[in-house]
Amino acid sequence: MSQRFGFSLACLAVLLGLLLVPIQAQHAVEQINDPEIQYKHALGLLRRQFYDLSEPQFRLFLEKFPGHALEANANYHLIECLRAQNKTAEMLTAIRRFREQWPQHEAMPTLTLLEADTLFGAGDYAAAAACYQQLTQSRDQQRQELAKYFLAQCYAQTGHAEEAMALYRELDALPLQDARPYRFYAQFELARVHQRQNRFEEAEAGYARLADHAATPEKLLADTLYLLGDVRLRLKQHDKALAAFDRYVVQFPNGIYGSTARKCRITLHANAGNHDRCLELLQDWREKYPTESDFEMDFLHGYCLMVKERVEEAIPFFVRVGADPAVPTSTRRNARLLTIRCQLLAKQHAAALVSIESFLADYPKASEKGNVLICQGEAADASGKLDEAEQAFRAAMAFFNDDLENYQRAGYHLIDVLAKRMKWAEGAAILRQMSTRPGLPNRAKCRLRAGEFEIHAGNLAAAQTDLQQVVDEFGADAEAVRAARGHLLRIAVQNSNFAVAQKHAEDLMQECPPDEYGTLAYSLAVFHYNQGNLDKALATLNRAMAHPSLTPVQTRNLQTFYGRVLLESGDSEQARKIVAQLLTYPEAEMREVLTPAFLFKAGDLCERENDWSLAEAIWRRLAGYEHEPIWSYRSKIRLAQVYMLKGQLEEAENLLANLAEGLNDNQDQATAPRQELFSLLAEIQLLRKRTGQALVTANKALTFTDGDERSLARTRWVLAKILFEDENNPSEALSYATKCYVLANDPVYTPRGILLTVRIFLAQNRQRDALTAWRELEALYPAWAGQERGSDDIKAMLEAANKENEAAAQH
Repeated sequence: MSQRFGFSLACLAVLLGLLLVPIQAQHAVEQINDPEIQYKHALGLLRRQFYDLSEPQFRLFLEKFPGHALEANANYHLIECLRAQNKTAEMLTAIRRFREQWPQHEAMPTLTLLEADTLFGAGDYAAAAACYQQLTQSRDQQRQELAKYFLAQCYAQTGHAEEAMALYRELDALPLQDARPYRFYAQFELARVHQRQNRFEEAEAGYARLADHAATPEKLLADTLYLLGDVRLRLKQHDKALAAFDRYVVQFPNGIYGSTARKCRITLHANAGNHDRCLELLQDWREKYPTESDFEMDFLHGYCLMVKERVEEAIPFFVRVGADPAVPTSTRRNARLLTIRCQLLAKQHAAALVSIESFLADYPKASEKGNVLICQGEAADASGKLDEAEQAFRAAMAFFNDDLENYQRAGYHLIDVLAKRMKWAEGAAILRQMSTRPGLPNRAKCRLRAGEFEIHAGNLAAAQTDLQQVVDEFGADAEAVRAARGHLLRIAVQNSNFAVAQKHAEDLMQECPPDEYGTLAYSLAVFHYNQGNLDKALATLNRAMAHPSLTPVQTRNLQTFYGRVLLESGDSEQARKIVAQLLTYPEAEMREVLTPAFLFKAGDLCERENDWSLAEAIWRRLAGYEHEPIWSYRSKIRLAQVYMLKGQLEEAENLLANLAEGLNDNQDQATAPRQELFSLLAEIQLLRKRTGQALVTANKALTFTDGDERSLARTRWVLAKILFEDENNPSEALSYATKCYVLANDPVYTPRGILLTVRIFLAQNRQRDALTAWRELEALYPAWAGQERGSDDIKAMLEAANKENEAAAQH
């Protein structure tokens, strides 16, 4: 089997060998012997971009037909094939060979440009420069400008900056035209050089020309706008820089500088205080570049939110910046400081205290430590941790010992906390210490407040010392001096030292502000009054009431006190005029001024002077003082008395009956005097001929002991009159009648009682006793006696007495 198999293989090999000969003969390469056809074939492949097939055909043409008229063209197209296939070295060799053979060929400038661009792209700037140098002599203006531009680029790359600048300037001097792109590029490069040299004005001018020209290439325009914005920023032309960045973002929303340009816009708006616009642009930037992070943008975002008082939203941005170790130290520190500030503004006091503690631990020697301590005090104060707040403010004062402004700021905070803790003496000590620091603003006010704190502490002597020092040492601070005098005045009043108070009031009235004059004049009058100098008080009030700067309230206060002093001085006529004027003012405005005691005293005066019209007005006004129930009650009794005198008996009785009815149910009138009410009611009932009721009422009046002399005298007179005239009980009537003058001295009911006694004696035929009583009436109340002398019974008594006297004389 194995032998047969080996034979078969041998036979197969022979057969295959025989078959190969005719197969190879059938696929032989076609030989083209016509140069035109060969060239056409190679060119056709080139035009169809079959560069790998076209190259060997051009090579075959050059090999087979040297010296042919199409040899130069074939070499040119071969270079094209090599370029398309990125066979750079072979291409450059072919170009050099072409130059050697056909240096004046019309395609030579194009090939030289190709060679130059290839060398430039490969970084062989010296060799490229030589090629571009040749092209600068081209008669084609556009190619010449291209060559000059790239030659300048080569010079710049090889350290020949001046040569490069000369070429850029040469191109820059030409007018910008749509078909001359390298003039634009040259101007751009010239501006870039100026920018690198910090010649920003010249750079800005170059960029601006490009930005404003309609034909600037788009790619160049994008770079130009961005760099124009950058240069303007350096020139502090912020509005123009913003315009450049805005234009860039609008025209090239997805440009390579898009993020940076947007961030520049944000920074410019932030610096200009356009915080709303800044926040809009920040939102746009975050949406456009969601994966990009930038601590500066976070910081600005937080800052703008803080300025817009959206502090809760600002806090996370500052926290993020402050916690990032990659952020510069100063920025991190500032972010942490602003975190504290925002937490305070957001009233997140507990969080602020944590942040402050962390900051002080990380930056124990930071220049901002003093301000942070103040923040710590504020947060602790707001959290009710007054002890911690006090410690923080004390530490801040120590930190700012040489910084007077902040020393005082920390001191004021400390003072506020000490006031809350009612540590008045300690607060006064701090204020006193501050007032002794030379150069510290508001030293006078510090000393003034020290005195005020001592007043709170009850240390009036120490307060006087501080306040007097303000007057003696800080005369230049008129406001503080006036305030100190005011406190000294009040202390003098508190100590009942009215002479000293008077002196302070007189000092204060010198160069007194118009709005204070009325109050001070009132006080001065009071001090004169309290010292018993009524004439000086009245003179002071008279002058004050004529002052043009008084307010209506001050006028009424002065007039009221004037009336009060007049009541005590005995000038009843002038007093009544003032009271009448005071009653013309709206009642609601006068209730605090016209006190019940003043009105009652005025009413008494009017009754004594028989000025019943004014008395009635006073009692009516006082009756309306429902908030003063006892005074209202008493005034209604007096009003009923006026009604009685005017003959309005029914109104009087009704008024008193209503008062009596309400006594038992009204707790406010539990201490109201009853005897006065019932004695007057009894008299009115007597006048209305209701003697039975009058007798009961009078007896009821006697059960009370809360009346005055008049009430009791009136009650006895009513009882005596009823018992004598209606009950025919002269003996008992005589007892009540004699008490009206033996036990009382009332200008109304005492003479009535004497007269009734006379008539009772006459009724009892006790002529001598009647005459004795009459003589007492004549002696004590001659006016009453004069009125009654013509009555029949008195006349008869006097005539009988005269006869008896005459008979005795004759005898």
